[in-house]
Amino acid sequence: MAGQAFSITVIGGKELHRRLDRAADGRIVKWAKKEIEPVADATKKGIQERIEKAPRVDRGTLLKGMRSKDRSSHVRAEFVIHPGKTADRYAIFVEKDTRPHWAPRAALQGWADRHNIPVYAVLWKIAREGTTGIHMFEEEWKEVKGQGKRLATKIGQRILIEFSRG
Repeated sequence: MAGQAFSITVIGGKELHRRLDRAADGRIVKWAKKEIEPVADATKKGIQERIEKAPRVDRGTLLKGMRSKDRSSHVRAEFVIHPGKTADRYAIFVEKDTRPHWAPRAALQGWADRHNIPVYAVLWKIAREGTTGIHMFEEEWKEVKGQGKRLATKIGQRILIEFSRG
């Protein structure tokens, strides 16, 4: 999944800082981070729950490999949820459906051994039918994106309250 993570970002901090003539002192991003971090944590947990429910997936590698990283700056609050290095090698094949194709035997041998299935049976099944992904990121994103308006409203209300105090 190299480069295929999704992030939860609140943008506009730079413009808001400019409009408030530097009165914010980084507080806006701190408030945004305070609201976004629980959503990022819940999103990561939701992805992990989808992995746990998936049939015949090497759950341990993916579950342990999910990362939530704070990539915020002084003008932007951002958390990125992505598979770590070990999980990244095959997360895309778990996420997406694939068309029928000849998969490399070496890529499937360990999985087949762990699940006590002859590797050639797995290879032939993929060659005939492709694979069905579990869409862990896609489905979780559908759940999360509806929260964006609520988050923005909550952060905006906090800004208005704080700066109306003078």
